[in-house]
Amino acid sequence: MELDHQPHHRRFDIDQGLNAARGFSLVELIIVIVLISIAAVPLLGLFQGVGSSIISNDDLQVAQQTTQACGEQILGLRRRNPATGFASITTTGCNGLAVPAGFTRALTVNSVTNATLAACPTGASCKNVSVAVTKGTLIADLSLLLTNY
Repeated sequence: MELDHQPHHRRFDIDQGLNAARGFSLVELIIVIVLISIAAVPLLGLFQGVGSSIISNDDLQVAQQTTQACGEQILGLRRRNPATGFASITTTGCNGLAVPAGFTRALTVNSVTNATLAACPTGASCKNVSVAVTKGTLIADLSLLLTNY
């Protein structure tokens, strides 16, 4: 038996070599990573304002809820005491309600007639109630026209 002392080498076939190369080289991967990084930089600016937008929307929701609670308090004053309810509607009507930290509430009550505000029925006395809750430049407001017949 004859031993072949020649090292066994795989024969490189051109067709086999092309089919065997199935991955990417390190250089190709680095180029793709660099291109993706360059393309992602402008997209980061789009996401930068998302956090502040969420906070602003939360503040607006809190302001609207606070405004609505005050408006409901004013309407409740009138319903609970029909005889004195209309007279008890003053700028202190919402004093019992809490105002969240960082927010301010303003309540204005003006007596109006048909001569000063056309929406007030002729011969009736009306009160124009405005509630505004603010935080910085954010404003949530509510206007009520209450009529006493």
